[in-house]
Amino acid sequence: MKLWILSDLHLSRKAASAGVITPDAIPDADVAIIAGDVCEGVEDAIAWLAATIARRMPVVYVVGNHEFYGEYIGQARRVARAQAALVPNLYLLDDADVVIDGVRFAGATLWTDYLLFAHGDQANRRQAMRTIKVRLSDHVQIWMDPAHLGFVARNFEPRDALALHELSLAWLDSKLAEPHPGRTVVVTHHAPHPRSIAKRWADDALTPAFVSDLSSLIDRRQPDLWIHGHTHASFDYVVEPLDGAPTRVICNPRGYSETENMNFDWRRVVEIGSR
Repeated sequence: MKLWILSDLHLSRKAASAGVITPDAIPDADVAIIAGDVCEGVEDAIAWLAATIARRMPVVYVVGNHEFYGEYIGQARRVARAQAALVPNLYLLDDADVVIDGVRFAGATLWTDYLLFAHGDQANRRQAMRTIKVRLSDHVQIWMDPAHLGFVARNFEPRDALALHELSLAWLDSKLAEPHPGRTVVVTHHAPHPRSIAKRWADDALTPAFVSDLSSLIDRRQPDLWIHGHTHASFDYVVEPLDGAPTRVICNPRGYSETENMNFDWRRVVEIGSR
């Protein structure tokens, strides 16, 4: 199976609503994997995928953080699931899975555990969360649903992202524990391993909002491939378990412009063989 891998396109809402895509950008592939951040607004993102790619091939899509900008996150997730269900060939994976031609795809936005630089110390984690709450745009641009809080709305905070991460991680662990005779591909927006950190962000205080160290999960469950976005830097590496089969990790993000990530490839296709 040939997988066309993209993330972090960061299209303008105008471009997304117009269905703009370079005609020669769609390669020969069996399934498109879109690992989040198509544009701001889940409805525009899904409309763009429906107009441009889903008519050509199946699309496996996880929502990124930017699709939630200007939105109530719970409502946006419900709208996304309902809208995607109406689009033939589009599979929105929000703590969900789908099997296509024998390959199992398990997907989630994932968010983060904020433990990357904490060294196991909860005080360090709390400090990271305080810093990220002040500095990261997610916590200004995304809102918690007012229905959950009476008549008072508030910003989406790191504690909310952590709660969602824990739910997604528990779901993913349980799903990957289920036997599957074919290949398994995990798709998330947030990154699952420290090797997905670009050198320029190696010591940045915001990096724990982008990457979690899920080495233990990868070692135990050993998915064949893990595709993610969010980092705006390209990666392709293999995580070797203590015992068993390796997991390949791939990220092919465009970024905010065509020049932000010079390693981005509109036509990046990876083949995953049958088991």
